[in-house]
Amino acid sequence: MNTSKNKKNNLKDLSPFFIDFWRIIFFSLIASVLGLLFINNGWSIIDTRRIHIKGNKYIEKERIIKSMGINIPIHIMGVNPKQIEESLITLLPVINIKSSRRISPPGVYIEILEREPVALATRKVKNKIEKGLIDKEAYWISLDNSVKSNYNIENLYLSVDGWIKSHQKWIAFIYENRNKLNSPLKKIIVSPNGDISLQTENFDLIDLGYNPLLLKEQFSTLAHLTNSLPTRFINELKTKIDLKDPSKPKLHF
Repeated sequence: MNTSKNKKNNLKDLSPFFIDFWRIIFFSLIASVLGLLFINNGWSIIDTRRIHIKGNKYIEKERIIKSMGINIPIHIMGVNPKQIEESLITLLPVINIKSSRRISPPGVYIEILEREPVALATRKVKNKIEKGLIDKEAYWISLDNSVKSNYNIENLYLSVDGWIKSHQKWIAFIYENRNKLNSPLKKIIVSPNGDISLQTENFDLIDLGYNPLLLKEQFSTLAHLTNSLPTRFINELKTKIDLKDPSKPKLHF
């Protein structure tokens, strides 16, 4: 009996030893495999063929590679995914970027969430008029010849004339709330002095001025006018409305 008990106790004592032994073997094998991969692929050269991009509908691969902020070709260990993300988010019209590098197979992998254009736009740059696009956040999207054909600009019915950075938030607000106007929005106009005007299907011109604190009230007043004005004032005479003071709208026929 004592001999049997001693054997069982010895086996129990050996069990943790064997478990630890196999753990060491297992992790040693994993480390060896990873080491071999690093030795074989760690200094692989990354060229354009090994850069994989996902999610780009509008921006060409060549433009993305040029905007990565690194010189191609480059050793894979010289690739900094964080640097790539910061460079692309700064230089390209994108909402989000995810970048990673892989040893096996060696390559750089980039996922892009592009900005979706919702309107044609113009802005003044060095006394010249530049054409572009904006997304729903009124973010400016440059429209050069290399990407122009990629955007379905013929399907964009809304335009923004005179886009300026300081008004981006309010242009975005107008776009987001456009359906509250009860008349399809056709154009947002920002004058050189910063005043904002609108053109809808029913109104030739709606002068809002520039007081962001009044925008919600102005939209509410305009929706009421659209519903209450006789049709002949809207369709025939192309009514103009001064809404700088939404409590006292002025109609010009």
